[in-house]
Amino acid sequence: MIETTEQHSEAGMCRYPGCPAPPAPAPADKPGRRPSYCVDANHTPLTAYRERQRLKKAAVGDPSAPTPEDLDRPVSLSQVRAGELVGRIEALAVGLE
Repeated sequence: MIETTEQHSEAGMCRYPGCPAPPAPAPADKPGRRPSYCVDANHTPLTAYRERQRLKKAAVGDPSAPTPEDLDRPVSLSQVRAGELVGRIEALAVGLE
């Protein structure tokens, strides 16, 4: 895996998956390794890792990967649960009078 990342930076490509841009230029006043990602602020090691993981799941067809239909489900369930709790609290409050 290290060889792959080195090949990307040596080949003159950003390491972010699917980005054909060249890596950002190295600062002249700072020593160290040359940048591996382009000047896009969203292309960082963390976002590249997340994108690689997302692409892997999409390629395998992982059913646990969230789909737009699944994204609103927890909110809907929490609203139902909150409604049930409000009803129970109201019933208890009437019993206290």
